[in-house]
Amino acid sequence: VAFAPGDSPARTWVAADSPTDFFQELCCGRADLGVDGVKACDWTPKSPGIDCEYLKNLQIHDVDPLYVVTTDSFFMAEAAESATKCGAVCELADNCHAFTYVDDTESCYLFPSGFRISFAEVEGVSLTSGLSPRARAELRNAVVLAEPSVVELSEGTGYRATIRLALGATPLHGAVWISPRVGATVGLEGVEFRPPRVALYDEESSVSIEVSLSSSEPPTRDVSAPLAFDVLACDAAFVYSDLNFVLSVVTPQENGGHSGRGARRRKQRVILAAEILAAVIGAVILLWLTRSVCRYARKKRQLEDDRALLVSEQVKSAIERVGEFQAHFTVVPGDAFCAMDRLKTHEQLRSEDVLLVYDSVADVSGAMDLGFVFCFLSHQWLGWGEADPHGKHMDAMRRAVQAVARDAGVPLASVRVWCDVVSIPQKNRSEQRLAIASLPTFASCSNYFVAVAPDATHADTRCACGEASYRSRTWCRAEMLSCWSRNGVANMYLAHGDGLQPLMTDDQSLASSLDVFGGELTCCRLGHADGGICDRESLMLPVLGLVSEIYRKRNEDRADAWEFLEPILDDLFPRTFEFVQEEGDGETRTHRVLFGDLVEAAMYAV
Repeated sequence: VAFAPGDSPARTWVAADSPTDFFQELCCGRADLGVDGVKACDWTPKSPGIDCEYLKNLQIHDVDPLYVVTTDSFFMAEAAESATKCGAVCELADNCHAFTYVDDTESCYLFPSGFRISFAEVEGVSLTSGLSPRARAELRNAVVLAEPSVVELSEGTGYRATIRLALGATPLHGAVWISPRVGATVGLEGVEFRPPRVALYDEESSVSIEVSLSSSEPPTRDVSAPLAFDVLACDAAFVYSDLNFVLSVVTPQENGGHSGRGARRRKQRVILAAEILAAVIGAVILLWLTRSVCRYARKKRQLEDDRALLVSEQVKSAIERVGEFQAHFTVVPGDAFCAMDRLKTHEQLRSEDVLLVYDSVADVSGAMDLGFVFCFLSHQWLGWGEADPHGKHMDAMRRAVQAVARDAGVPLASVRVWCDVVSIPQKNRSEQRLAIASLPTFASCSNYFVAVAPDATHADTRCACGEASYRSRTWCRAEMLSCWSRNGVANMYLAHGDGLQPLMTDDQSLASSLDVFGGELTCCRLGHADGGICDRESLMLPVLGLVSEIYRKRNEDRADAWEFLEPILDDLFPRTFEFVQEEGDGETRTHRVLFGDLVEAAMYAV
């Protein structure tokens, strides 16, 4: 044998004409060397997705996909990078039988069983579909075939029999090793298989295994036992082969004899029949139990997979919501704001061409680099339809903005003021909802957070409004949490007279201010008469995103925030809440999921 220089996998040799001569490496295929009588090892390394069948322009019909994975997916996004990786993920999922990879959109579709296939080109779309190993076993007959199903050993055959083994399809790579064995059965010992293991490489070949009794004394009665086959395969499809056979040993039948001997034989037959009947009944019950358990396990696994996907998408959405604005960040220059005699609405200031708009967090950071200072004014509305009916808050806000300019050492014109009624659209409800969803991001990206809460009276309820009522409101607490989560308490102030004073004076005031979901809400006071969701549910995802961000930076600049938050996580971010809805003369109370286990899931994802 001559060896050529260069890199090459190690090769061993087997006899080409011997069906029982096989390589000691499972993933060796039989390669033709062009030399009579000799085959070489054609080794294929095992890699993810290699056991799937890939076909161009194969379309899957009649079933909905289990999952659709894209490059933006939070979980298993790598499956959207190529057809091979899409197949690898399908191979890992127990309930995935087929898949389709669309090159143009970089999307991976995973399908369950029960599908129909067809070949057709879709204009302008390049797709590759495939079958998982378990689907190949079912549809391509990629299984081990054996006969006969009942192997009988008797005196007439010399207590010998032959099992023929073959493959229903040629493996994609490597060999299939098959080792027969007998299940434990009383009264049956000394069964031998020659050879004890065989290897098959293609669907054209077959091999025989001789079964015999090694004991010189055969059993005294007829015995049946399960005959199983242990299958090892480099191509995983063949591992799904269902080979459950019976080995039957038949004892000699005597002629004549004493009546006592005949009675014993009849008794033995009755006992054997009873044993077989009991075994059949037991097998049926066991099969039913096994299938029931498998169905339950599959259903449970499917529900767990669906929930894991939902949770991962919720966590991803939460992180994205606080990472960027969901709506425009609209502000008013400080000098223009202070020149107003009353709080004007967003639409009024837009018509006066006073508003400045920032599209992204990066734009705000760029403006800060140029010397502009952003001031977030937080306050409680003093009327149901109007934020500040008597101008009480406007006077306090004007003094607060002037104090911010003095503290920052910048001209009033360099201050950028955000205030809800000024900055959020009041007429377009869709834009309003997006802006409200962005409140945590707006508050957290400002240089100054100023709570405006002078003593006043609510125009409609006639209740006293001031610092205490401000700190009790859920939306005000959400704004305080948003600013604190990223910036700490250093630049959080309470407007006081002509100046500013710290908003958080101790740990107790901080803890109560961060208790967003324990605060008061107008929707709850009105009893959710419209049947819509509670504002607590609207705030859940943005707040979850802030908590995830603090946890991610727990070993960096937000270590003190996480140290403060961790012991009171369950109190601040409840798993459920009581939803009260007024209906006619009564009310209904139900418990709704709020955070559930999303806080733990977010920490795990981080």
